[in-house]
Amino acid sequence: MTHEPEEKEARLRELGEFLRNRRGRISPGSLGLSVSKARRSTGLRRVEVATLAGVSLSWYTWLEQGRNIAVSASVLARVTKALQLNDEESTHVFELAGQGLPISAKPEAVNESTRALLDNLELTPAYVTGARWDILAWNEASSVVYDFGALDPADRNMVTFLFCVSRARALYADWESVARRAVALFRMSAGPFLGEPRFRSLIDELKTRSPEFEQFWTHKHVLRPNTSRRELHHDSMGSLQFDRHVLDMMESPNLRLVVDSPVPGTGTYEKMRNVVRARQ
Repeated sequence: MTHEPEEKEARLRELGEFLRNRRGRISPGSLGLSVSKARRSTGLRRVEVATLAGVSLSWYTWLEQGRNIAVSASVLARVTKALQLNDEESTHVFELAGQGLPISAKPEAVNESTRALLDNLELTPAYVTGARWDILAWNEASSVVYDFGALDPADRNMVTFLFCVSRARALYADWESVARRAVALFRMSAGPFLGEPRFRSLIDELKTRSPEFEQFWTHKHVLRPNTSRRELHHDSMGSLQFDRHVLDMMESPNLRLVVDSPVPGTGTYEKMRNVVRARQ
């Protein structure tokens, strides 16, 4: 049984909502457009975006309505330019419009060489996530910091862990900042899959279980992964500081290796060494 029509419909609906959200954030005055006192909307009007992008009002209206219309890369590029989207937002739009990476039907699995790599990162928390951010494999250092093994298997998902597991809120020194960033990163990586039933069910569950996730999700922010620093408050080790690196895995474009590198000079490496080796 195929869900392709439903998946495409969901992606196009999300595309329309995203475009409307971004259109509403642009001040007409910033583009040199005249603004009358009678104007009710604070952002751009559809006709203004259509004019800036060089497309018909009807076509752009259909695009925002999530209709199944022909969308070429060149025309979509003009729309993203008219809406002043940054690189992350433009990539997200292209993926939602079906111009991005195809969805892989293969089950996600971590091979033995990757598991060996995780084990070799003895004092550095590292783990592998799938397209939905499910936590597929992790090393001993991750067990020390995050204790993924203690999670219910249904909660072994990094977004679920962050929003729905109570100890995660106490673990992060600035939980809200980390959570907002995680949602933007998740939306960016999930773009090609948002119509897939497993993705829809995960997002629906997160909205139900976490009011904060539902709130942050409606903001429609998107980010690409990049190195970021974070501070954790661990029960036994106290303050820990890591630089997070996210790397695509060659064996599957949907798998990512997440590495939390201890920040030199913070005592984090020494604390990790003492605790990890005491457990061996």
